[in-house]
Amino acid sequence: MINGLWELPSPKSFSGPARFLTDGWQLGLIFTASTGIPFTPTFGTGNDPLGTLSSDDWAYPNRLGGSGCQSLTNPGNSNNYIKTQCFSVPVAPSQAFFDANCDPFPPTLQPSDPTLPPVPAPGLQCFNLKGNAGRNILTGPGTTEVDFSVFKNNYIRKISENFNVQFRAESQRVQSR
Repeated sequence: MINGLWELPSPKSFSGPARFLTDGWQLGLIFTASTGIPFTPTFGTGNDPLGTLSSDDWAYPNRLGGSGCQSLTNPGNSNNYIKTQCFSVPVAPSQAFFDANCDPFPPTLQPSDPTLPPVPAPGLQCFNLKGNAGRNILTGPGTTEVDFSVFKNNYIRKISENFNVQFRAESQRVQSR
């Protein structure tokens, strides 16, 4: 963070209304830059996707390798910041493991009409199996912020030596990186 306040000089030869208009001006600037906050990718939505009968939302997906997945984010792309193609729902190692251990009917793929049959997940996707993606492997976008202000101090000596009426205008610009 960098900040500063500059009191603009005014001509000392002015008096009366001219001095009132030119005296007491200040310019302020605050610049703040911050990196993003680490976070964990999950495919859970509070529906207990792992079937643990707990409120644990830490249903880690599998982190995929391959071209384009060295970095898991697209910095500067607010519409597709996380490279979702670099993650997948965990997959059972075999059909036998899937048949014995996996929930093929995750809550998010169930039809809203209870009279319809449940829809199984495609392939060997195992929604109650934790994936290999770790905790806090993604970092959110950083931000830069600039605050600019203009002040006009009006000391009214008739009331008190320190009595001040201040007018101010402020502007702020925040940008994600």
